[in-house]
Amino acid sequence: GSLELSVSSPKAYDGAFRATANLEQGPALPSLSGAINFDRINSETLLSDISSRFRVAGAATGEMQFRSAGNNFADITSLLSGRVKVQISEGSIAGLDIVQALDLVQSRPLSIPDRIRYGSTPIVNARIAATIKDGQLTFQDTTIDSGTIQSAVTGDIFLPTRQLNLTIMSTRTPGEKTGIQASLS
Repeated sequence: GSLELSVSSPKAYDGAFRATANLEQGPALPSLSGAINFDRINSETLLSDISSRFRVAGAATGEMQFRSAGNNFADITSLLSGRVKVQISEGSIAGLDIVQALDLVQSRPLSIPDRIRYGSTPIVNARIAATIKDGQLTFQDTTIDSGTIQSAVTGDIFLPTRQLNLTIMSTRTPGEKTGIQASLS
């Protein structure tokens, strides 16, 4: 009536990686629960193994706990609940150039949507904290420190349909007036 999967490796993705998953036959639907823990892994390699859409590089440490139920992938993602905590250091986000956006704010603001897609945002330190409830990932305490630029991310992602409703508020070092707020939907 149940299946337990455990992956524990002292060395995976250039760091430590441990994951457990439990699949049990429930009274109405099969249930799935588990946890993933990692320490100083290469996020770029891990994320490229998961999906080519994620282009974040850096040393990542964090954890994810989850539970869900369902007969198919759509049910499982729409009933997914849990929490995510990740810290990334010394990396970058490819395809999002926040530095370029702030440079263009005063001179060419209408070119920002097109020009920020070519380049990357450096990550000195990033912290991601989010909860998942009924398939909706909600960012609660998510910040990106790029050295000269501080960014805060709020909003949510509805996982079954991959619908984004995110706001990124970026400013240069504290005290400087130049800033930009972008919403993705």
